[in-house]
Amino acid sequence: MGAGLQPSTQGDQITVEPYKSELASRHPAQKEGPDGTTVEVATGAPYSIKTASCVAIGAHVGHNTLATEAARADVMGFLTTTLLK
Repeated sequence: MGAGLQPSTQGDQITVEPYKSELASRHPAQKEGPDGTTVEVATGAPYSIKTASCVAIGAHVGHNTLATEAARADVMGFLTTTLLK
């Protein structure tokens, strides 16, 4: 974990505060422009990590034990009933 990042435990769930200064890409929308440059789809402007609408500051990390176990159970149920009839 990053410096100064403190996880907290509540029951079976572990939550982690967001990395306040880290970048996260959300819903990227770039394409190749003239001469192989990267441009924003919406505006046609050259891509810049500082101005791109899909780049947000404050990446979130964490793990939810209960959600993970439920997802695994759902997948196993699907595989058992669909593939292992």
